[in-house]
Amino acid sequence: VDRPDRYAAEGVWKNRRGGGIGANGLPAAHKYDIVTTPCQLDEASTTYELSEKFDLRNLAELLKPFGHVSFELADGIGKYHVVGPHGTLTVKAIPHWRRIRVNFDGRAARRRLEGTVRMQLRKLQACVGCGACAAICPHGAIVRVGSHYSISDERCSRCLHCIRGLRAGCRAADSLHAAKVVLNG
Repeated sequence: VDRPDRYAAEGVWKNRRGGGIGANGLPAAHKYDIVTTPCQLDEASTTYELSEKFDLRNLAELLKPFGHVSFELADGIGKYHVVGPHGTLTVKAIPHWRRIRVNFDGRAARRRLEGTVRMQLRKLQACVGCGACAAICPHGAIVRVGSHYSISDERCSRCLHCIRGLRAGCRAADSLHAAKVVLNG
């Protein structure tokens, strides 16, 4: 910081805790809100409602920490099959409805993974390219962060550390959540 007095006086420091100025500060906090609804008819399914439309190819990348992903696109609906050490996930995503439905291996798998999937979907909603998940990956599998988040299948061990190793699953989401709590206190 070249002018610490200006940095403090003008409140620029708030950007580091999410209370920021402009489009990337607290006004953007809604991007991290995801409504999670367990399915009434299938105890192994959960529907996630996001606050904004999303990119189906970015979702495919963000599912890789859970296992190997096969992806099919038909009529604007993304269908994914994920097989990994944490179980099998079947995912149906409809961007224009802002909904993602995940069928887990069973009720126990749903309880174990539902929150982790939600944390990863926060990155889908509003990744700002901070690089925290790439830095925390013990295998260097996250090769690019930002609007084109990319995970190397060859390097990823499916440890989920890039998600669970960060509070709220995302450094930016954690920062914004902390700011909302302080302001709404």
